[in-house]
Amino acid sequence: MVDYTIAATQIEAFEAFARRWIQLVNQCGGHHHGYFLPAEGASDKALALFSFPSLAAYEDYRTSFGIDPEFIEADRIREESGCVVPYERTFMRPLLPTDVLWPGERLKTAPGQTSSALTFARNHGTRSGSASGDVIYSAGGSQRDELEPLSDGDDVPGPGGRPQ
Repeated sequence: MVDYTIAATQIEAFEAFARRWIQLVNQCGGHHHGYFLPAEGASDKALALFSFPSLAAYEDYRTSFGIDPEFIEADRIREESGCVVPYERTFMRPLLPTDVLWPGERLKTAPGQTSSALTFARNHGTRSGSASGDVIYSAGGSQRDELEPLSDGDDVPGPGGRPQ
């Protein structure tokens, strides 16, 4: 997450800056979740949310700063307009609505597809086995993820993803 303090008189320039960075993050293997800008009343705050599949992927993206011409061009919008006063970068992990599963439910995806939820869970989440040999990951998902009741013989993940 990036927390920006923006110049209230430079909202249009900030929007141009934001649109360009959305493209760059996505081009570099990340997933940009969008910018959140002031909507009503006086505010000088904006937030950007994006994620990468791993810290290594994020670090690869960061190596382009100050070197890649597209990154330099995008940053020039900020520098020349003064649309960003200060900003602060914070590393976070998501807890999504689909992280909250009812007892006896688990995430499933269409055959042959891996959801962003399962990818995130494999990298950051908890894992437990079941009596049927299935692996259950507890993590958030995309709209394509569905919940599937566990069969009677399956272990239900308990605290920390361990079978109860």
